[in-house]
Amino acid sequence: MRQFFEKLWFVVRAGLLTLTAIYLLALIYNNWSERARFWYWPGTATNEVSITRLMLVAFVGGLIIGATGLATMRAVIQYRRTRNDRLERRKNEINLEMNRKASMLRTKPNVSEPIPPNQPIN
Repeated sequence: MRQFFEKLWFVVRAGLLTLTAIYLLALIYNNWSERARFWYWPGTATNEVSITRLMLVAFVGGLIIGATGLATMRAVIQYRRTRNDRLERRKNEINLEMNRKASMLRTKPNVSEPIPPNQPIN
């Protein structure tokens, strides 16, 4: 039964990928000759380019911005993880040193037996 669902999932994904490719080809074909006027900075003249080229530039720009954001987030997470590991290691070192010093302290030997609570001391 599991193999059936894996094959079905493969067919569904392949179908969706095929439909997406057909849609993209139709989009490029129908908008190839269309022109768009746009400006990219205040005070500059408007430019006229094909809509397909404008879509491609916008898509690539979005990919670059997304990849940069993802890389930044991963770097921040790695920095936090490294800092927390370093602090944890330092705490463990301090704790081990305190235990080592405490073990070097001498405890007072038990010289006599404890005195019961209601008896006078001789």
